[in-house]
Amino acid sequence: MPVDNPPPQPKITCPVLGVWSDSDPFLTERQVLTSTERVTGPWRYEKITGAGHRLMLDKPVEVNRLLIDFLK
Repeated sequence: MPVDNPPPQPKITCPVLGVWSDSDPFLTERQVLTSTERVTGPWRYEKITGAGHRLMLDKPVEVNRLLIDFLK
């Protein structure tokens, strides 16, 4: 049963890496960019071209490079 007035979601305070691909059929760039409304910590956005929804399978080298750089 759905809740009529769900409690507000807490803000994300830790560093966040948002990664999106221009060929994702399910997630839009706008959805990723507007997620900053819920982030108060550091935010970084990266766009990968030519990958679908499963970035890690389509572009593993690029995703790993981004993750390693972000997690340093």
